[in-house]
Amino acid sequence: MPPPTEPVRAFTATSTQDLAPKLCLLPDSIINDRGFNALAWSGIQSAAAQYGIQAVYIEPDGSSDLAYRQALQELLPQNCDLIVAVGFLTGDAVSSVAKENPQQKFMVLDHTLDPPLDNVWGQNLRFRPGGIHGGLSGCERQPNR
Repeated sequence: MPPPTEPVRAFTATSTQDLAPKLCLLPDSIINDRGFNALAWSGIQSAAAQYGIQAVYIEPDGSSDLAYRQALQELLPQNCDLIVAVGFLTGDAVSSVAKENPQQKFMVLDHTLDPPLDNVWGQNLRFRPGGIHGGLSGCERQPNR
């Protein structure tokens, strides 16, 4: 598939909310899970406040592939510039819906599609346990931080 001919809109503030880019989030469970979903939503909300973009989410009705597909289908008519799906559990649903909607851009956190699709960006995160331990030990040495 050739690259899109339309330029990608930058995430910049606009005076009209209807013209502002729109990020849509599909968590893999409830949005306030005190974990990955909550962090993803917090980041999107921060971007919305800083850059004047619109932000919405739809929680899936369960944690099955069918529930994720249905939630993605609900996001499609909302004219999302980017649909962000959280977690590897959403990967198969994103792959299926992205194939049926090649004009829609998707990002999947913590998953990469194989084979890749031109309209899906996989974002894998790496955690370094040594870095976490080093940070914790630094906190132990400096209790005021």
